[in-house]
Amino acid sequence: GLGDVYKRQVSTQSTGGNKQFNCNDEAWVKEVIEELSGCTTYDISCGYISDSGAKTISDALQHNTSLTQLIIGCNDISELGAKSISYALKHNTSLTHVHIDRNDILDSGVTSIANALKYNTSLTHLKLKENKITSSGAKSISNALKYNTSLMDLDLSVNAISSSGAISITDALECNTSLTCLSLWCNDINDVATVSMLNSLQLN
Repeated sequence: GLGDVYKRQVSTQSTGGNKQFNCNDEAWVKEVIEELSGCTTYDISCGYISDSGAKTISDALQHNTSLTQLIIGCNDISELGAKSISYALKHNTSLTHVHIDRNDILDSGVTSIANALKYNTSLTHLKLKENKITSSGAKSISNALKYNTSLMDLDLSVNAISSSGAISITDALECNTSLTCLSLWCNDINDVATVSMLNSLQLN
């Protein structure tokens, strides 16, 4: 069997000097469905998958009840792929950890993820590091935190979030009682906002 943890060994082909993941064919879709049905952790980080690959994974998650950790960091996923993953988060009830760091989901992608968080009740750890997220995206996350009751650990480090975005998240913590770990290092946040966030987290 596949065991509890599945680390996909990615097959790539060289096209104009760039490696591409062939995730559009029917055989690959069937493979993903089979893989997800037999494991609790699915790691396809640095796998050269794009938005179509993210959609394939999202579709496979619709009826999956065993997977708890999805690791898809360091790929070529944009806001469209993030929207697909958000659909899975909205309906899946087994995922507790999702790593979508080091992609290119931007504010529109994180807004899709944030909207899903309003409905998700299982996710406890979400990693969105290095996705070119600004304060606009942070405010979407802030709004979601007012409704979400399960998320405990949120990583928004190495983005482009300013003090206003950080403060909006701080304001959300007045309503949220589940979040205890928030990473915002390597953003554009001043000392006043940092102190405010620390005080809010200590009260959570």
